[in-house]
Amino acid sequence: NPRTGYLTSNVTVGTTLTDGPTVTLNSGTWVVSGQAQFESGQDACELWDGTQVIASGYAAQGGGVTLSGFVVETANATLKISCTSNYDVMIASVGFGNTATYVTAARAG
Repeated sequence: NPRTGYLTSNVTVGTTLTDGPTVTLNSGTWVVSGQAQFESGQDACELWDGTQVIASGYAAQGGGVTLSGFVVETANATLKISCTSNYDVMIASVGFGNTATYVTAARAG
């Protein structure tokens, strides 16, 4: 079954790495994807488990950073999207519920 974590409220992002949405996984191989949506500015994000970076991306002048990849976890792990910025806002909602910034995972195989 897919697992998804959503950002529940807007988060101010500065020059230090700031965590966004998370999803907890059991051991195994997973397909993971997610998006961080921003108001404006220059934003860099990574999808990672706290140690291993699965994907990273950059957005200029706001918009979104979309990340995806495969991960093999040997034990339970929490994947998250973490970002830095020149002081921007990571957005939870664009008017359709808190679905603008999220991370989702589905077991592969």
